Amino acid sequence: MRRDSILKWQWQADELHAHWHLTAEESSLLHKKTLHGRLGFVVSLKYFQNESYFPESYREIPEAVLGYLANQIGVSGDNLSQYEFNGRTGKRDRTEILSFLGIRRANKNDKSEFAKVLLADMLPSDPTFIALQDYAIHWFKNRRIEPPGSVRLE
Repeated sequence: MRRDSILKWQWQADELHAHWHLTAEESSLLHKKTLHGRLGFVVSLKYFQNESYFPESYREIPEAVLGYLANQIGVSGDNLSQYEFNGRTGKRDRTEILSFLGIRRANKNDKSEFAKVLLADMLPSDPTFIALQDYAIHWFKNRRIEPPGSVRLE
């Protein structure tokens, strides 16, 4: 789900460790990936864990975060510019990440239930689009369902 990112651009070392540190289990997912593929995968994984949606471009990743992640897996941050977040590898990585995190894709029933909740709980108060996006992110996240993209939400 795309929204105006509230991701911080300035990070302290302890914050990087708290939010962007790879666990041994997460690191074990990298063994079959190329160098730029490893970094793209790790960025996608940790970004999703922090933001509840996947990045669309390496430009969305703060330099401090990129450096921290690249250092953990022993690659250059420059490798990320070669990774296509919306390409075939990026899509395959997103599927693997969602499976690893125990998150499933939304089905018709989920979308129908969400629409009913929106009509009953949110729309009567005439919320902003950002408020609707935030509500959607939390609603889907609490149910361990991948949130829809903002285009689909509109």
